[in-house]
Amino acid sequence: MPEPRITVEEVARLRNRGLSNRQIAEIAGLSPHTIENMAYQGGVAPPRRSHKRAIPWTVRREHAQATPRHYLTRLSTLSQGGQLGRTEKAHRDMAHTVIEWANRIIDANKDIDYDPTHPPNEDESLSFKSPGGFFLREADKGNWHLSRLMSDVRRGMIRRQSTPDKRN
Repeated sequence: MPEPRITVEEVARLRNRGLSNRQIAEIAGLSPHTIENMAYQGGVAPPRRSHKRAIPWTVRREHAQATPRHYLTRLSTLSQGGQLGRTEKAHRDMAHTVIEWANRIIDANKDIDYDPTHPPNEDESLSFKSPGGFFLREADKGNWHLSRLMSDVRRGMIRRQSTPDKRN
């Protein structure tokens, strides 16, 4: 087995100094994913993102793979300054897709909601399709979930521009 180019202890030390997985990977000549695994081994795990603010409902297993849930999770990652995808291009493409999706819904004065008993539904004009559970309703301006999430996304994207995500 070849000698590792960097030890778990060195990864932990560099992470604690503020370097990202991507920066350490470039130094070591390894992939960011390998560095992430080494950081876990060294006890320097990145903070886990919580998506509870973006998805405040208890989503049933049969709805867990629904596009609206995936898009809300990606918007939540953006709102926390995170990166979508392994490359900057993948990040930009995914971010563009989910932001456009959310903006179409908001521009139609709609909001997203979840009720596990709601039947499958679709609104092609808003690129919204759900196998059930998730649905669109008229927006309540005083409690507009998707609009509030998009405000968080804007703040998170600004934060990401000024401080790189430590996971990558």
